[in-house]
Amino acid sequence: MTPEAYQRIKEAEKEHLRKLKALKRTVRRLERQKKLNQALENITGGRERVLDTHEEMMEQLAMETALSEARLEMALEAEQAVTEAEARAALEEDLQKARARELIRRIKLEVGSPEAAPDPPARRPKPSPAEAPEKPASDAPAPPQGLPEKTIGRMKP
Repeated sequence: MTPEAYQRIKEAEKEHLRKLKALKRTVRRLERQKKLNQALENITGGRERVLDTHEEMMEQLAMETALSEARLEMALEAEQAVTEAEARAALEEDLQKARARELIRRIKLEVGSPEAAPDPPARRPKPSPAEAPEKPASDAPAPPQGLPEKTIGRMKP
């Protein structure tokens, strides 16, 4: 091989390597651009998917909320019906007891029992302050003369 042929081959190889290097730069630039375009597409096209998903989730949440509210209202209505029935039963029981007391009172009056009172003491209305007899301010005995009314601990002689 002559030195000129060697130089030609060498130059051709250099040129080939330069083209290959330029081609690799072009590939990297195109891959970067493809990634940017794909990211941009994800942002714009992804927004629509996100909105669709968001709308679906909101509809599902609204359905679940409506079902929960309906269940709650049904439970409240059932509880209210049970409570009303219990209250009605308690009122009927109180009315029956009152009728029984009244019947016993009437029978005692007819028989002439001394225990018969017009109203039991628990049912008698409280007297007003003007009608009530005056009581001393304190039911406790007054302390002996010369001693304080209240002390802490023992009294010293």
